[in-house]
Formats: sequence, structure tokens, C-alpha cells
Amino acid sequence: MKKLIGSVIKHNREQCGFSLKVLAEKTNLSPSYISQIENGKVSPSLSTLVKIADILGTTIQGLFEEVFHQDENPVIRKGDRRLASSLDEGIKISFATNSVLSKIMEVAVVKLQVGAQTGDNASSYKRFGSQVMYVTKGKVEARLKDNTYILEKGDSLNMNSDDPHSVRNIHTNVSEVIFFVVPHH
Repeated sequence: MKKLIGSVIKHNREQCGFSLKVLAEKTNLSPSYISQIENGKVSPSLSTLVKIADILGTTIQGLFEEVFHQDENPVIRKGDRRLASSLDEGIKISFATNSVLSKIMEVAVVKLQVGAQTGDNASSYKRFGSQVMYVTKGKVEARLKDNTYILEKGDSLNMNSDDPHSVRNIHTNVSEVIFFVVPHH
């Protein structure tokens, strides 16, 4: 999987006309680290994939769809969703949109094990666009800029994607949130 996602990132970077150095500057990552990702030597974290996808004008799902070339059936059954797992410990992500729609909107179902948190720190994600996080199961702590919110089943959080944010499961069982993301290009 590392090698496949790396080759997709390289292809997209080249399509955008970016050198390794340019992509590194835009993502605040080192050129050598991006080279390691592209050559399948390291597995990027979810927050790193978010940064790279944003700069390349796509979504995380868009990157994974290029790897799997999903059939464009408008119905995506629960068991047929594309997965992006093992990026951050205790987090499983599946996409509820097909590759055509994922270019303009991403719907990600995120399951967080007890204590799992998106990213490396309390405010790790920054994207370009708008999003809504809707809690479908459990209880989470959402950090948005300098604020912390406790959200339970049925609650939602609206945000500009470029505001730093993260989510942590504070429930005694698995929590599930759905992110509706509309990137601004």
C-alpha cells in the first residue's frame, strides 16, 4: 500500500508541475521525506496525507481512488467502501463517496478506538475548504483552534477546514464520526 499511495502522490505532484522541493515547501515537509513517501519507504500519517492532498488539489479519498480505480456505481454499500486504515493508530476510515464525487466533496466515516486521536497533536489538521463533523456513535473531544468541545451522538461541529483541528475518542467504546468535506480550490 505504501508503494501504491507513494506512486499516486508522485504522479499527482508531476501533474501539478511541482518539483519535490516545491511540494516540500508548500507542505512544510522535507524533500527527502516526500521522496521516501513517493518511493514507498515510509508510510505518511493521516495529517501528512491531508497536507499533501490539499496542495495537490484533491482529497485523501481522491488519492486512494486513484490507487483502487473504484467502479462509478452511485450506490456504495457499507461493506464496499474504500478503506484508508492504519494511518494513525486506532483509527479506521472508510469513504462513502465514489471517485467522481470525491473530486468535489469527501464523505469520510471515521471509527476511533478508545483513546485514539487524529494526528500527532491537539490541532494537527489544516485543510482548505469547509467541513462538518457529525458524531454518529460514542463521545469525542474535538479541538478547533484554541477551543475544546465535547460532542456526543447526534452533535455536529461546523468549521473552516483551514482552522487547526483534531478529534479524540473519550468514550468507553468505539466512537464514530462522519466528516463532510468540501475542498476549496
